[in-house]
Amino acid sequence: MPYAAIDDLVRAFGESEAARLTAPEGNLEAPVDEAKVVDALTKASDLIDSYLARRYLLPLVAPYPPAIVEACCVLTRFRLAHGEQREPTEQMRLARKETIAWLGQLAEGSAVLPGLSVAGSSGAGARVTDRPRAFSSDTLRGW
Repeated sequence: MPYAAIDDLVRAFGESEAARLTAPEGNLEAPVDEAKVVDALTKASDLIDSYLARRYLLPLVAPYPPAIVEACCVLTRFRLAHGEQREPTEQMRLARKETIAWLGQLAEGSAVLPGLSVAGSSGAGARVTDRPRAFSSDTLRGW
């Protein structure tokens, strides 16, 4: 499931931008192509997961951190800007580059997402030890 929705993309960049990025060549009056946006949101979320998987338990549970929603929108906008004689602007390239760098910091642990469980630190699950058992049927026998 994508980390952002079409409404998040529209809030971040405006409906006219979303429509322009998804419109067939030369058709500036077309509405937002929801199928294209959902596909791009899904691919952006998969890219985000490829970074988060090194450090965080996946899948993330909604509601997603606002920074992840924003990152998903930035990556989606960049992806939609390719094709049909469209190229991303320098602003889009820079925003994507900064987002990828931040995701790399999350993966390395130099940046964090507060409130999310770090992989291996949940405290749940089986624990294994090589220490002798403190209480066993032998040690608990009557004196």
